[in-house]
Order: sequence, then C-alpha cells, then structure tokens
Amino acid sequence: MTSARISAQDRLPEKRMYAPTVEGLRVLDAWLNEPEPGTYRPRRPMLIKLYFAARAAPDRVAALLARYRADAAARRDRFAPIVAEHEAALPAGVEGTARRRFQRTTALFGLRRAEADLAWLDELPTALGLAPQPSG
Repeated sequence: MTSARISAQDRLPEKRMYAPTVEGLRVLDAWLNEPEPGTYRPRRPMLIKLYFAARAAPDRVAALLARYRADAAARRDRFAPIVAEHEAALPAGVEGTARRRFQRTTALFGLRRAEADLAWLDELPTALGLAPQPSG
C-alpha cells in the first residue's frame, strides 16, 4: 500500500520513489501494535552444509568455516559503528530520541548475533577436531 512517483535523473535510469498511503500506514500501525512477534525462522544454509560436513573434505569444511567467520566479522564491523553512533547521540538528547533508541536496539541485535556467531566459531575447531582458525 504505497504510492510511487517517477523522478528523472541525469545519466541514470529514472528513479521510482515510494511513499506509504494513508491506508498503508493504518495497516502498518495495526501490525506494529499487535503483540505477536512472529515465528522465528533462521535461515542458515551454512548449518545444513555443516550438518552433512562429514561427507566433505576437511579442507573444504575449514574453508566453509573461514568464509562464515569472515562474513560474521563483516556483519559485526558493519553493526558496531551504527550502535556506537546511536549511543553517542542518545545522551546528547538529539531530536528523535525514541526513534533512535529503537533503531539502536535493532542494530544491537545484529551486532550481538554476529558476536555470538564468532564465539560459536571459536568453539568449533576443538569440537570438530579441526585446526584452530584465526579469530576475527
């Protein structure tokens, strides 16, 4: 439930800009005020590969884990400055404090998820009998 308008741009294709309609905002508000958080559905194809990894060559398992570690470290490095930016602005009483608190909380979830993934990855070499991987 959005409306769109097209904006011409120099040297780029036309850009379509969307804005919520009054009805769309009404539906969004109803959804936001519903206490049901939704069903938790983590989708981690890497975990499926790890589940069946006894069938893979050890160097391929190590490569899988190294790649997942790099991805988790990149997520951590992407979320940490967002959290810090919001934390720095909150004590200063910057306009939009309530909105900023919710945005910080959402970014903090991403940061903590990445940190948890990295901590889990630290445990895997011992648990799986693999050579230790460099921490990131």
